[in-house]
Amino acid sequence: MDYEEKDFLIKNIDKQIDNINNAFKFINEKIKKYQSKYNIINDQIEMLKKKTHLNLDDTTKLLRFQNNLIFNEITYLKNMKQIMNSQINSELYKLSDKLAIMAISILNLNKDINQDNLTHINRSKKTDTIGKKIKSISNNFVHIKDLLLKIKDYNKQINNDMMKGNYHCKTLDMDISIKRIHIFIEYKRYASVFEAIIEHFDELSVAIIKQIKHKSLFNFLVSNEDKDVEEEEIQKVFSRIPSMDSINTSINTSINDMMGDIPFNNVKLNYNISKDNTFSNNVPEINITSATPIDVDFDED
Repeated sequence: MDYEEKDFLIKNIDKQIDNINNAFKFINEKIKKYQSKYNIINDQIEMLKKKTHLNLDDTTKLLRFQNNLIFNEITYLKNMKQIMNSQINSELYKLSDKLAIMAISILNLNKDINQDNLTHINRSKKTDTIGKKIKSISNNFVHIKDLLLKIKDYNKQINNDMMKGNYHCKTLDMDISIKRIHIFIEYKRYASVFEAIIEHFDELSVAIIKQIKHKSLFNFLVSNEDKDVEEEEIQKVFSRIPSMDSINTSINTSINDMMGDIPFNNVKLNYNISKDNTFSNNVPEINITSATPIDVDFDED
């Protein structure tokens, strides 16, 4: 078994990396929207609690329940993000560490046979970002490939030199070939592991985005995205609910509005509500300028 440059090709993973990044971005956006709604509802609860005379306890209880559900969703998304982030970082770090060890081994081998001092080794830290770990792994794959191809050229050259000079080193070619091919096999194994890790988290990312997008609970708790409800407008509605302490209202109501189809005309009722929430002692003044009599039939039981 031997290798050519084409045998080192690794599948392009740019799209898969984009999907993974998008999953984290999508989770963060949802958490931000949930958190924003949570804070707004808290403000509304505090505002409604001040409307002491309206007796809005049931309403605030439901709002608190809504916020409990929202808090549960925030916790769920944060846990999902943490678990996913922890696992992919762990897998990439372990692979990066193994590749670095392999790179050091082949670098030492190259020093013996080519007398150069190439030091292109990238070692990841546990605290590195996912993107930095992937870049480090990709760079190490490239350096290992270059060194293995370089060693193969040296293997061919020294074998030809030994044959031309009639040097009895028949096992030299085999010894060098075994070492470099063994490293190449390890390279292929780690390349397959790398592709499998990225593929797995790519599939997970697509599933997460799909699941969150189709989760109707978000629309129920936050807003219907199809209708694009503006939270500022919601706050305006809440802020217009008056406190009974500030009511001092004069109401003009048409009896037509109160009585439906009963044909009274030009009838107005004027009354006042004082600050202490009681009707004034003034007898309501009713001015009837005209009225049309009606016949009313009552059904007997």
